[in-house]
Amino acid sequence: MSVMTAAPRAALSAAAVSALLGNFTPVDAGVLAELPAETVEEHARDLLKRLHVAAEITAPGRGAALIEEVLAADPDEERLLNCLDAILEFGRLPEDLSADEAEKAARAEIRQEVLHFDRIMDLESLREGRITIKARRDLLHGGTLGAAERLLVLLQERLMMRGARPLHWQDLSSVEQKLVSASGDGARLERSQYPVAVACAAGADSAQAADVLAALERNLVRHPMPVSLGLLDYAAFVEGAAPASVIASTLHLTEDGEVLADIWAAGSGSWAVLTRDGFRQRVVDQGTLQAQSLGQDRTRLAHATVTMPEGAWLLLTTEPGIGALANLADELNRPGRTGRVDLGSSLGRLCGDAPYALGKSGALTRLAQPTSRDYDDTLREFAGSLLDGASGLHLSIECGHVHADREMGPAQLRGLDLGARFVELLGDAAERGATPLSVDVAAMVDDDHVLNRFAFGRYRELFAERNIPVDDLILESSPLPRAVAHDVLRRALQRDGQGYRLNQVGGNLYLEAPDLRLELIEDLHGEMRNGCVLFEVGLVMYRAAREQLTDVFWQETGAERDDLHGRMAAAYDAAPDPLTREQLRTGFERMYDDPWTKVVDEPGRTPFLDAYTEVLTARFHRGETTAVFNVIEDYYRPQQEKVVRLAELLDIPLPLHALFFGPYSRGVERLAAGTGCAPCN
Repeated sequence: MSVMTAAPRAALSAAAVSALLGNFTPVDAGVLAELPAETVEEHARDLLKRLHVAAEITAPGRGAALIEEVLAADPDEERLLNCLDAILEFGRLPEDLSADEAEKAARAEIRQEVLHFDRIMDLESLREGRITIKARRDLLHGGTLGAAERLLVLLQERLMMRGARPLHWQDLSSVEQKLVSASGDGARLERSQYPVAVACAAGADSAQAADVLAALERNLVRHPMPVSLGLLDYAAFVEGAAPASVIASTLHLTEDGEVLADIWAAGSGSWAVLTRDGFRQRVVDQGTLQAQSLGQDRTRLAHATVTMPEGAWLLLTTEPGIGALANLADELNRPGRTGRVDLGSSLGRLCGDAPYALGKSGALTRLAQPTSRDYDDTLREFAGSLLDGASGLHLSIECGHVHADREMGPAQLRGLDLGARFVELLGDAAERGATPLSVDVAAMVDDDHVLNRFAFGRYRELFAERNIPVDDLILESSPLPRAVAHDVLRRALQRDGQGYRLNQVGGNLYLEAPDLRLELIEDLHGEMRNGCVLFEVGLVMYRAAREQLTDVFWQETGAERDDLHGRMAAAYDAAPDPLTREQLRTGFERMYDDPWTKVVDEPGRTPFLDAYTEVLTARFHRGETTAVFNVIEDYYRPQQEKVVRLAELLDIPLPLHALFFGPYSRGVERLAAGTGCAPCN
């Protein structure tokens, strides 16, 4: 068995532990202060492994080594973070980047995104080292595996967006073939359905090798090979599995009709491209990959991209010497005992106990980039479900959700196209059924946890170009939905002990239920920042009854009424400097002052919740349906599900619906929380 292991990594300094956990995880300082030292070290070790695997996806064979090189130099926190941002984004140190790359790395977008979504996935609540939280339907893993999955998906998406990796669309209807068989002392996988894949593994025994390949295939039906293998490596680390080696490849058709083998390895192995010349095997290309086996402290993946002739075979084996054989063709064509040339017998002789696998380049299909019209059946069905039996429909739709530190990318534009197509189909269905319809188009920009560089005017133009002009451009820093969310917080205080309890940890406020733990408020006695899920409940309520809750906001603040969100966006566009925008944001936030002491003193005063309930009740009794619909990327699913669960715990009717799409998958999935919404109790 060819398994490469390495000495354990040297212990991290206290400063490095603090910098890593403080900047790459949402585990708050107050929570960390209550954890035993060994648990904090375990968190840091888990995080560093995730960063190692991520860096190896960006820069196979050298990314993790660069991280170790930086840590060994014991840099100050600023240098450490700058280096990690550059390595994760581009696989190089800051001083080796171009001016444009350096500017992009300095935005720390990956770090900000990871922090944001790990907080959604409840990793801030880890108290006892590694735990597993409820898995998401669109992701395979929860807990720390979920954190790794999101990080690796994000990196792969960014590599594809800038053309550093080819974009091969995943089909969410793909299923596992489970064609794993014994080979030598290991196992092989020869998958013939999309995505076509070939792999072999060697471990402690053939049973472990078969388990490794079964797990790899589970990943492959959702993710490209680098993400799938990276998750396999990280899972082996978390589980403390025995070392195992894997060499695997997916086979794809390029736009030009060429067959591309995307070969990745954890551990040592060889590959060769074979064709037939009459009765003889011909070696078109061959090579050896040297990497670290699965699950080690230190990470090293190996990668090769090979173009294959039509009808060629790809040979993979964990025997590293095969790829270096100068006379491989002669060995493959050596007659056996019967005097005949048999490829299987030749490979068995050459590989010995090492497993091998063969994948053929024929009969491949290429999935075209999806368009919004590919989902017409799903969108029509959803439109029909909203209109069915309703005497009218009030719809608020959000699509093209974006963060203020970046440009609109393919994923955001895809969401815009899906949203526009749904509005078109919904209008047609409402017209056929003579059902009164009001559509409120909400554009949402996250500006509260990122550097605000966004062009808001151009954002509006993208909606108008798709015939869905923006009715309300909402910013996450807006005091209006935050004010609504504070009424939700008051409801939580009122009902504390009824199926959940509120708990203060490290200056933050958490809601804890048997199936849920949410951060409601960060920095309870300071800035008092709404947790993501709490904010989203308030946002959904605001969008469901926008005019009425806007009236309440101006009544509560006593300020002169205007188009608050339009004024915010215009002010930002007029002041492109991010620091000036930060000052403007702070000023807008001060429009609504509701400190924790006031919330505690007035838990029963909920003017926004009262107005919201009145609106939905009136519509309900008139037979009208209210729907708040989000068209967003699939990694928002855990947030949306927790929004629904929080509203249920607090007995707040929430007409939330969502359509999820993946950054590199063709399928869509729908979440339907409530239709119409009966009145509160």
